[in-house]
Amino acid sequence: MFNKETRFAKYSKGLCWVVSVIWLALAVLSFTDGNGGITGFLWLAGAIAFAVSAISIGKSEGADAAEGATD
Repeated sequence: MFNKETRFAKYSKGLCWVVSVIWLALAVLSFTDGNGGITGFLWLAGAIAFAVSAISIGKSEGADAAEGATD
């Protein structure tokens, strides 16, 4: 299975932030288009989901580093 040496998903945090910003821009464009409706809310929900993912990945990377320091 995956362990610390595999470096699985090394760029996940940065990628989540990039996708979050893109989806946020699409949400803004959808709302300012005049007929955003449900589409704008879906883009916004996606942006929030990716931002939360990036934050949680950041916390888990910090926890892994602290755990490795105690070994």
